[in-house]
Formats: sequence, structure tokens, C-alpha cells
Amino acid sequence: MRKCPTGVAWTDKAKTANVAHAMVECSNRGVCDYSKGECTCFNGYTGAACQRLCCPSDCSGHGLCYSSAILALQYGPDSLPSVAGDGVGPVYSNWEKDSMSSCMCDMGYTGPDCSQLMCAKNDDPLTTGQGYRTIQIQVDADASTNIALAGSVRVHFLGDIAVFSAVAVADAAHEQACAQAFQSMRTVLTATCTITSVNPVTAAAIYTVAFKEWVHLGGENNLLYHDGNPPLSSFTCDLTKVTSLNSPTCAVTDVTATNVIEHVYCSNRGLCDFTTGECMCYADFKGLDCNQPSNVPDSIDDNDGFIINPMGLTYTGTVLHLKTAKGSQADFYFMKIGSSTLPILTMNGMGDTKLLNGNFELSTGSLTITTIAQTSTAADIANTHTTFTGTALKVRTTRASNNAFKLLEAMTGGTTTVVEIRGDGLTTIYTGGLYVVTGGGRISHTLDGPSLTVTNSYGSFSNSLLKLSTSRASLFPGASDFVLIEATANSFPAFTVEASGRTTIANGGLIVTGLGGAQISNSDPADPALVVSATGASFTGDAVAIKTFSGSAHNMLKVTTKVGSNAAIDLFTISNSGLTTITQGGLHIVSGGATIDTGGLHVGYGGETIDFGGLRVKNGGGTIELGGLNVINGGGKIASTSAVADILTVEATSTLFSNNARVLYINSKSTVAPSTSMHYLIEATVGASSTSVFKVDSTGLTTIAGQGSGGATISDSGTTANTLTLTNSASTFNQAVLAMTSSDTDATGFSFIDAKAGSPAASVFTVD
Repeated sequence: MRKCPTGVAWTDKAKTANVAHAMVECSNRGVCDYSKGECTCFNGYTGAACQRLCCPSDCSGHGLCYSSAILALQYGPDSLPSVAGDGVGPVYSNWEKDSMSSCMCDMGYTGPDCSQLMCAKNDDPLTTGQGYRTIQIQVDADASTNIALAGSVRVHFLGDIAVFSAVAVADAAHEQACAQAFQSMRTVLTATCTITSVNPVTAAAIYTVAFKEWVHLGGENNLLYHDGNPPLSSFTCDLTKVTSLNSPTCAVTDVTATNVIEHVYCSNRGLCDFTTGECMCYADFKGLDCNQPSNVPDSIDDNDGFIINPMGLTYTGTVLHLKTAKGSQADFYFMKIGSSTLPILTMNGMGDTKLLNGNFELSTGSLTITTIAQTSTAADIANTHTTFTGTALKVRTTRASNNAFKLLEAMTGGTTTVVEIRGDGLTTIYTGGLYVVTGGGRISHTLDGPSLTVTNSYGSFSNSLLKLSTSRASLFPGASDFVLIEATANSFPAFTVEASGRTTIANGGLIVTGLGGAQISNSDPADPALVVSATGASFTGDAVAIKTFSGSAHNMLKVTTKVGSNAAIDLFTISNSGLTTITQGGLHIVSGGATIDTGGLHVGYGGETIDFGGLRVKNGGGTIELGGLNVINGGGKIASTSAVADILTVEATSTLFSNNARVLYINSKSTVAPSTSMHYLIEATVGASSTSVFKVDSTGLTTIAGQGSGGATISDSGTTANTLTLTNSASTFNQAVLAMTSSDTDATGFSFIDAKAGSPAASVFTVD
């Protein structure tokens, strides 16, 4: 393994107060490859021990990368300027002296990476009454030695050196030589040098140097530059080339350091394009450094007519100030802009500004219109063309439709939004609502979503969510009424709501889901409150279908009536089991009768009245618990297919049944005499041919026509009453009270009467 080079640590742990940055392997900014003994530096660091910081972009090929120590020593101010100087800059010995690096650009280049070209510099031609930057160099020596100065004096300025003879002579030749020494500097174009106070013994003197013109281009870089008034510290004296032994000294002081001519980019009369190093001069100025006035119109078509551009980085003045001593009047203009004979823009003395032709466009920033007038319109957009067909106001964005921005926002009170239109077109009116006086309103929607949504978010809202009103009264029930709402789908009617409130649903029907149900109220004294019609000629569905999904007992239909302030009265209900209960009025079937397939008919009270058609029970029978059965017309028929069940049973189930009540009461109101036309109260028949076996006619004559072993049996368990009594109460009776007839001719084969008594029965007498 091989060790890697060491360097000053960029960061490490301090040992004591202000003691850190020890020598470490790869300077803590790289990794040692022990197989080679070489450091692999992190990005931005270089050197064998990664001890130096890389310069940005390697100074772009237009400079050299120097450490802080080298820059200080070679280009820093002389370390002893007031004594005599030693010709070199200060010694920078801090820990990063060899680590921190910076670009020293070639002359004419600037920027941290030397990628920018410097533009030409010169004096601002619009600033007058200025002087030249002037310094005084006092060279002296110990007169007691009686030795004259010898050698040369060197003055350092921005990395350059002016060298002139240390032997002062106050004549033109020596002053010219002194001036040429300063003019040899790359930054000085013209300078003067005046030699005064010459000491005849030591040849010491005072040199006054005035810099009348600086080099305009190529004499400066990113570190060595000035603006026409370089600080005194940038001038240093170097007496290392003075050879006389008379204790020479040198001091540099200011003579003129205020209100001096500028040395600025483009003479403050243009803008520097650092990518090309060329000035873009303002109007009326031209030249490489924009120092030359050019107020005479020329024929260059692409020149700017006039540019106002203050160059001060801390400028706080007014770029263009138009002012009159005369007060505001409409009879003069602050500004008029025209193209040939076409007026473009005017601003009169009242401030009224008119754009007479062309368009007004803001590329960046925003437009704010503010007025303090109480009644004037803040903004008025008008098109005065009589056949105008364009757009009076258009709001556009290059961004596609999105809800993250607003196209329009109207506010009151400075902060309260009243109306806003989002970037996706959603329009929100926060207060005041929407009021259309004439023309109506239309909402068109091309997306898969609601076209109109009306909501109210007020927590205790109790008003109308949607209200439609007209000043015209409804024409109902007379002429055809006008419509409040008309809904169509693909031009086909869906539903309409007339001014009277009459609602017509053309297709689809009415579906009410959720809570609340539906309520229909009608104050018309004659028209039905609800009419359900199925108008299809081949309709096979349900005109009315009532559905529920609850498993708990409830009513499917409930009908009540209410008169005035009286309590509502239930008329009938239909429960979810199908049980129909008529509370009032009974059941009246005018025609067609009623068919009960199963379950029977239960009349709790009031009976049942069938005017016509009768009552037919197919299965299950009928039970009338109270009130009886009253058939007004049509009679009644009871039929049964059962082979073992009773067909008709009449019972008096009360244990107190009495008071001449009848178990079966048959009453005929016929007034037709039996002699004219007989009718029967009861007749019993048997067989397929309905052979009569028992009948009672209207006179009470009872005929029992026995068939086979038929006949009649009278049984009685009473102990005091006659079992059979035959009585004829007619006063002129001339027939038999008891007549017995037999068609059997065999007199010995039967008896007319066989009387028996006892148990077992014993014959008492017989009549053959």
C-alpha cells in the first residue's frame, strides 16, 4: 500500500480556539487509492492532495486559476504604501491561502468564470463640470546625507507599473517622461505629470499626475477594473529600484477624487451586451462606447428613435418628467404620437389619454385602473362602429383550461370576491345573484356532467332554492296557458310546467326516491285531484303500481277525507299483506259483481249491498260476523263442488236466542194472487234434471216429493208440546186436514199410519 499526499483539511475538528485545518490525507476532499498512492478528488476539487478548489468552468479558456495567496501577492496593494513599498502585495497566510481559488481573467473578459466580454468604457457625455482623477506622489530622502536620489521610482496600479526616474528635474522633458510612464500602463490612455518642489540636494520632488483619459477597451478584467474614480489604495509606491543610500520615502495622496469624469460601460448612454461585448446605444448616441452624441436625424431604418435609460444601479429619480407651469386644461397636450398623418395616441392637459389607432397590449405585468371619482365609470369598453361584429371584451390565457387560475374576479371592499370565472369556465357569483332583465339566459354544456346546479350552503336556509316568477297572471282554466318550464331531450318534449302549476310529463313518468314522497293538492272544486291514464292502445302494464320493500306491517294505500277544520277521517286502507279495510261508507259495486278466489269476504260492520250482478264466491265461502247479508236485487246463489261439506248452514249461535226471532226468515212481497200465478218460497231439487223433492209455495203449501226412501221425519224431544199438530182455521173448510195417498195398489204391503211408543218402540196402532 502507498500513502496519498496530504493537504490542509478543508474541514476538521478544531483542537483549541481558532486552531483547526490540520494536514490530512487528500485534504478531506477525496478518497485515497492506496494501490497507486493517488487521491481521487470529489467534484470541484483538484490538486495532488485535493487541496485546491476548482475554478468555475476552468475560467472558460479566458483566464488562469490562482489561489488566494498568489492573487494577494501579485495583484494586491503594496504592503507598505506610505513608507516606500516593496513592490509586492500582502502575504496572505490564512489556512485557505493555497486552497481557495479564483479566476484571473484575460484582459477584456469578466465574470466569475471569464465567460463575459467587457464592453467599451468612457465618460458620460451628459455630465459636465467634472475634473480628472488626480493623485500626488511625494518622493523624499534624508537631506542630511547630502546624497541625491538615484535609480527609478515605480508606481503600481491595477497590476501594472509606471516607472520614471527618481532624479527629479522640473522641466518639460522630465514631466513628459513621467507622463509617458503612466501612459504606458494598459489602463491609461492620456495622463499629465507635473513636477514641483524639487529638492536641489536630494533631487526629491512632488509629482502630480492627472488621468485625463482611460483606455476604453481591453485594459481591464474581472479583478482589475474601476469606474473612473479608483480608490487611493489602488495606487502604491515601490522604491525597491531606488539605489541611493539616503533613506528614500514615497507617499501617495489624493488631489481630485470627487466629481471626476466617469469610466463606465457604454458611457452610461447605452446597455452592455456581455455576450458580445458590444454596446447598444440609446437614441441620439452612437459609437463603440456610445460616447458620441448623434442628435442629427439619419436614414438608418432600424435605429431607435429615442431611448431613455438611466444606468445607475441605485437610480431613484424620474425617467421622464413632463410638467407645465400652466394648470390642467384640455386645450393643450402633454403628448401626441402619430404615424405620418395618422394620429395614434394623445394625452391632453387634463390627463385624458386616447389611443386613436392600433391596439393596446401588455406582454408582462398587469393593468390596474383606479379612480377616486364618486360617480364616474372606472372602466368603459365601447365600440362605436355601427356594424360592429367583433368582440368588445376578450379574456385569454395561453394555459389550457384549468381550475387553478381565474379568468375574471370582481371584488368589493378591496378583498371580498363577488363574482369569479375560473380558468375552466366555472362562474361563481358569491353574493347578489344573477339578474337578467331582457333576453333570457342560456346554459350550454358539452361535457358529461350537470349543465346547471343550484345549491345553497347557508346552514339555516329556509327560503326558495329556485324561484320562477312572471308578472303575467296564469290563464288557467280558460285559454291555453303559458309555460314556466319546458324540458326537451333531442327536441322531444320531456315535461312542461304551465303558469298555473299544471305539470305534464311526456315520457319517463315521475319517480320520487328517498325521503318525503309526493303530495298532490287540488283546490279546484270539480277537477280530479289525480288522474292516472294509460293511453297506449296496446297497453298491458299497470296503470298504478305501488311497491314497498319493508318487512314491517304498513299500509300500501290509505284514503282519508277532511272537511274544513274537522279532523281527518279514514275511509279505507290496504295493508302490505293485501288486507283491505273500509272504515267508512262500505263497498258499492254497481256492475260486474265481485269475485273472491280465496280467503272469503269479511264484513265487520254494516253489511254488504250488491245492487246488481250478485255475489259469487268461488272458493272459501263468506263470513258475515255482524249486520247480515242484504241482497237488494239479483238474488243470491251458493254453489259448492265439495262432496262432503254442507252447502248452507244457518245457525243462531247465541245461547239467548229468543223473542220470536227467526233462524231462517223468508219473505215475499209479491201481491200477485196465487190463483193467478203461483210462486214458491222454497224449492229443493236433486239430480241432473233438478227433480223437485220439496217445495213450499206462496200459500204455504208444502210438498214433499220423496224419491226412493225419501219422505219426511219429524222428531221432537219436548215433554209438553205436540210433536205434530194439523190445524185448518178456515171457517168454510171443505177438504181433508190430513190427506194420504199412495200409488201402490198392494194394500197389504204398506201402512198409512204406524204409531209406536216406548223404547224400544212398540206398535200402538196401524192404519193399513
